[in-house]
Amino acid sequence: MSSVKFYLIRGEQKLQLNTHQTNNSISSFGGFAFSDNGKYLYLSWADEGHPYFIFFDTDKFIHEQENAGVGHGFEDYYLYQIISFTDQGDFVYQLMTASNEQCQQGNESQCQVVFNILTQ
Repeated sequence: MSSVKFYLIRGEQKLQLNTHQTNNSISSFGGFAFSDNGKYLYLSWADEGHPYFIFFDTDKFIHEQENAGVGHGFEDYYLYQIISFTDQGDFVYQLMTASNEQCQQGNESQCQVVFNILTQ
């Protein structure tokens, strides 16, 4: 089982436990990252090395609001790497070359996918 607790440093380096916890019984925690200017954040989990992501409004997450989640969770079996994550909600990633014929032929633009967390 994997359980992740988050800590915040407030004011004069005082450590405070953020009680917003995320639990997942079958996956391992992969990490987290903020969008380009910090409006959103994602938590990443992995099952057998294949990541999936849960998105949050950063301010609501930090203030432990129940409605902090944004959009739906996301996963792509063929995700190779994350290219960018913007404050407009665009999560841009690259596919593994084996995932489609266009990628195998070296057409990198066909290997990039834009997933918008606000509209999907």
